[in-house]
Amino acid sequence: MAALGSQSIASSYEQILQVDRDGGGNSTTHVSVKDGDNGTTFGFTIASDALMMSSTNRLEFGDTGTYIHQSADGVLDLVSDTEIEINATTIDINGAVDVSGNVISNSNYAVEGYSTGRNVIRTTVVRIGPGDNPGTNINATQNTTAGNAFNTSSYSNGTNIEKSASSGSFALNAAGTILSLDLIETCVGMLSFVISLHDINSSSASELYVPNVEIVSGNIDIRLLKSGTSGLIDLTTIMDAGDLCDVTICYVTSS
Repeated sequence: MAALGSQSIASSYEQILQVDRDGGGNSTTHVSVKDGDNGTTFGFTIASDALMMSSTNRLEFGDTGTYIHQSADGVLDLVSDTEIEINATTIDINGAVDVSGNVISNSNYAVEGYSTGRNVIRTTVVRIGPGDNPGTNINATQNTTAGNAFNTSSYSNGTNIEKSASSGSFALNAAGTILSLDLIETCVGMLSFVISLHDINSSSASELYVPNVEIVSGNIDIRLLKSGTSGLIDLTTIMDAGDLCDVTICYVTSS
């Protein structure tokens, strides 16, 4: 029986917490907390301005699977067996961030000028070449060579596309000047476009072609212009047998 004066306060001294020196934690120097007979030292220390979990001991929440502790000197671990959720108007992280798993955003990516929905950056390479009848039709395919594209949309190749006709995910207008790529996703932004392979027999050192790529109704329209002119080129007339033209396009979709 543990007593304070004539009053019983516990059935044994083991049921009483005590600090291991006079004055307890009445200073900024941490002292250990023990049971009444000094048989057990608990996993925290106290001071007048702090409570410290000692060594790698844990502060648990709800069950043993959710806790905070110092796993090593200078390393603070927040551990949960399901999820750690941080809610605040602003979360300020100062320092390097090392992520070993996937990063998923359920709000907007930081793409200036577009503030609705999730945005995804993609790159694709559209290869334009002659069809079975050069001068009449063209092929439009996705160049899937490793390193040529990033996070590209899934679309079908087009073969022997004539004017006012379509094949796969591609369609050619009546003038043969606009090759439209029908995307599954909705294109909301154009970041860059360039001809990355220029092998057109109808061109020369002074007669090169440049791309003009635009977003139309969420899809991508590809045009070629002759350098130094503003007129669009009929794609069916410049692709001789064996010609190739790769247009690399970097764009943003809303999903």
